Amino acid sequence: MDIRQACLGALYPGKPSRELLLRELDTDESTACYEFMFEKWVSDDSHWREEQEATYGNRAKNWKPFNTYVQRVYGGKHLVHALFQVGLSWLPDTEGGISPQDALTRFLDLLKRILEAKKSHNEDHETQRARKDSGNHRGHSFHGTERGNLRDAKRKALLCLLQGERLHRQMADARAEDEARGQNLCYGWGPKAWALWYDWGPDRMQLWHNYTAGALANLHNKLRNECRMKYSTSIAKQIRLGPDPGRG
Repeated sequence: MDIRQACLGALYPGKPSRELLLRELDTDESTACYEFMFEKWVSDDSHWREEQEATYGNRAKNWKPFNTYVQRVYGGKHLVHALFQVGLSWLPDTEGGISPQDALTRFLDLLKRILEAKKSHNEDHETQRARKDSGNHRGHSFHGTERGNLRDAKRKALLCLLQGERLHRQMADARAEDEARGQNLCYGWGPKAWALWYDWGPDRMQLWHNYTAGALANLHNKLRNECRMKYSTSIAKQIRLGPDPGRG
């Protein structure tokens, strides 16, 4: 849930955290959460041995060990996507809470939805075609085509957006610490904020500026909408859970 909330916080900075936690996500949003999870995993040096860094030397190859990790630890990407989709929406949002028995019943209902969704997904005659269009099937990567370039640009825009959000959070924390100490010395920034700024370097400075101005979110939304308009008939499918019977 922490990964889900961090990603959604970057995509929707004005939305209350509780509101995001208690609503279901669409396919694009759950995919963004999965890619955010991937980036955090890849950036953690503890997941890599020296020989692996040489074997998996670029981003595209990083997906193989990551998906192996997801399969081993979480039972596969379909389950992860399902949990990103529902968040805690399957629990009743009541002030008094619910009994342990009711919580268990709702959880078992959720597991049933997941199993039914996986069965339906595997039996769908369009699943294989959608997997080809995702670029993960031999001979269908779309590398060097307009479609492949647009897909790569959208993915890069998402990563820049998430990186910008992390920088924005770091700066906000530094400024808050300076303010708590009464050390706002220049342009409203104190020593901790300025030290962080000069430690970033020009690329991260520009990324922070672009995030603050809303340019990163605008670019990601533009490319996502363009992908939907041009290639909506064969966007790679993700597993989707059916309606929650407990909220009928």
